[in-house]
Amino acid sequence: MSRPTRAKVLPFSGVRKRKRGGGNGNHGVERRLRRLEISQGETNRRLGRLESHLVGIESTLASASRIFEAMEERLESLEGAIGLVVERLDQLIEGTTRERTRSIERMALVQARIERIELDLQRRSDR
Repeated sequence: MSRPTRAKVLPFSGVRKRKRGGGNGNHGVERRLRRLEISQGETNRRLGRLESHLVGIESTLASASRIFEAMEERLESLEGAIGLVVERLDQLIEGTTRERTRSIERMALVQARIERIELDLQRRSDR
Protein backbone atom coordinates (compact mmCIF):
# COMPACT_ATOMS: atom_id res chain seq x y z
CA MET A 1 0.00 0.00 0.00
CA SER A 2 1.57 3.28 -1.04
CA ARG A 3 1.59 6.24 1.25
CA PRO A 4 -0.83 9.03 0.35
CA THR A 5 0.69 12.24 -0.96
CA ARG A 6 0.73 14.97 1.59
CA ALA A 7 -1.60 17.70 0.45
CA LYS A 8 -0.88 21.21 1.63
CA VAL A 9 -3.06 24.24 1.15
CA LEU A 10 -0.93 27.34 0.64
CA PRO A 11 -1.92 30.68 2.22
CA PHE A 12 -2.56 33.81 0.14
CA SER A 13 0.67 35.45 1.24
CA GLY A 14 1.41 36.85 -2.23
CA VAL A 15 -1.85 38.75 -2.58
CA ARG A 16 -1.23 42.48 -2.73
CA LYS A 17 -3.40 44.72 -0.70
CA ARG A 18 -5.30 47.27 -2.75
CA LYS A 19 -6.75 50.38 -1.34
CA ARG A 20 -9.92 51.86 -2.71
CA GLY A 21 -10.97 55.25 -1.77
CA GLY A 22 -8.90 55.65 1.36
CA GLY A 23 -8.77 51.97 2.37
CA ASN A 24 -12.18 51.72 4.03
CA GLY A 25 -13.36 48.75 1.90
CA ASN A 26 -10.19 46.67 2.30
CA HIS A 27 -10.52 46.07 6.00
CA GLY A 28 -13.27 43.44 5.50
CA VAL A 29 -11.31 41.74 2.71
CA GLU A 30 -8.16 41.68 4.82
CA ARG A 31 -10.08 40.11 7.71
CA ARG A 32 -11.54 37.47 5.42
CA LEU A 33 -8.11 36.72 3.97
CA ARG A 34 -6.64 36.44 7.47
CA ARG A 35 -9.45 34.08 8.56
CA LEU A 36 -8.91 32.10 5.37
CA GLU A 37 -5.16 31.82 6.08
CA ILE A 38 -5.87 30.74 9.66
CA SER A 39 -8.37 28.13 8.42
CA GLN A 40 -5.90 26.91 5.83
CA GLY A 41 -3.20 26.59 8.51
CA GLU A 42 -5.58 24.54 10.67
CA THR A 43 -6.45 22.41 7.63
CA ASN A 44 -2.73 21.81 7.04
CA ARG A 45 -2.25 20.74 10.66
CA ARG A 46 -5.24 18.40 10.43
CA LEU A 47 -3.95 16.95 7.16
CA GLY A 48 -0.58 16.34 8.84
CA ARG A 49 -2.25 14.50 11.72
CA LEU A 50 -4.38 12.55 9.28
CA GLU A 51 -1.28 11.57 7.32
CA SER A 52 0.45 10.32 10.46
CA HIS A 53 -2.67 8.28 11.33
CA LEU A 54 -2.69 6.83 7.82
CA VAL A 55 0.98 5.86 8.16
CA GLY A 56 0.13 4.09 11.44
CA ILE A 57 -2.79 2.30 9.82
CA GLU A 58 -0.58 1.25 6.91
CA SER A 59 1.99 -0.14 9.33
CA THR A 60 -0.69 -2.03 11.27
CA LEU A 61 -2.13 -3.51 8.07
CA ALA A 62 1.33 -4.59 6.91
CA SER A 63 1.95 -6.32 10.25
CA ALA A 64 -1.46 -8.00 10.18
CA SER A 65 -0.81 -9.16 6.63
CA ARG A 66 2.49 -10.78 7.64
CA ILE A 67 0.80 -12.47 10.60
CA PHE A 68 -2.00 -13.82 8.41
CA GLU A 69 0.51 -15.15 5.88
CA ALA A 70 2.40 -16.96 8.66
CA MET A 71 -0.86 -18.35 10.04
CA GLU A 72 -1.87 -19.56 6.58
CA GLU A 73 1.42 -21.43 6.19
CA ARG A 74 0.99 -23.08 9.58
CA LEU A 75 -2.61 -24.01 8.83
CA GLU A 76 -1.56 -25.59 5.53
CA SER A 77 1.06 -27.71 7.30
CA LEU A 78 -1.51 -28.68 9.95
CA GLU A 79 -3.93 -29.65 7.22
CA GLY A 80 -1.36 -32.05 5.78
CA ALA A 81 -0.65 -33.53 9.21
CA ILE A 82 -4.35 -33.95 9.94
CA GLY A 83 -4.74 -35.76 6.62
CA LEU A 84 -2.03 -38.22 7.67
CA VAL A 85 -3.64 -38.76 11.07
CA VAL A 86 -7.05 -39.39 9.49
CA GLU A 87 -5.50 -41.87 7.04
CA ARG A 88 -3.78 -43.72 9.90
CA LEU A 89 -6.99 -43.80 11.96
CA ASP A 90 -8.84 -45.26 8.98
CA GLN A 91 -6.20 -48.02 8.76
CA LEU A 92 -6.47 -48.72 12.49
CA ILE A 93 -10.26 -48.88 12.35
CA GLU A 94 -10.14 -51.22 9.37
CA GLY A 95 -7.60 -53.47 11.12
CA THR A 96 -9.56 -53.48 14.38
CA THR A 97 -12.78 -54.31 12.57
CA ARG A 98 -11.08 -57.15 10.68
CA GLU A 99 -9.64 -58.57 13.94
CA ARG A 100 -13.00 -58.36 15.71
CA THR A 101 -14.65 -60.19 12.83
CA ARG A 102 -11.97 -62.87 12.99
CA SER A 103 -12.35 -63.12 16.77
CA ILE A 104 -16.10 -63.56 16.44
CA GLU A 105 -15.55 -66.29 13.86
CA ARG A 106 -13.01 -67.99 16.15
CA MET A 107 -15.35 -67.76 19.11
CA ALA A 108 -18.13 -69.28 17.03
CA LEU A 109 -15.80 -72.17 16.08
CA VAL A 110 -14.77 -72.66 19.73
CA GLN A 111 -18.41 -72.55 20.81
CA ALA A 112 -19.32 -75.15 18.18
CA ARG A 113 -16.47 -77.41 19.35
CA ILE A 114 -17.54 -77.08 22.97
CA GLU A 115 -21.10 -77.96 22.07
CA ARG A 116 -19.89 -81.04 20.11
CA ILE A 117 -17.70 -82.12 23.02
CA GLU A 118 -20.58 -81.64 25.47
CA LEU A 119 -22.85 -83.60 23.17
CA ASP A 120 -20.27 -86.41 22.88
CA LEU A 121 -19.82 -86.48 26.66
CA GLN A 122 -23.54 -86.63 27.20
CA ARG A 123 -23.89 -89.51 24.70
CA ARG A 124 -21.09 -91.43 26.41
CA SER A 125 -22.59 -90.94 29.81
CA ASP A 126 -26.00 -92.08 28.53
CA ARG A 127 -24.58 -95.46 27.42
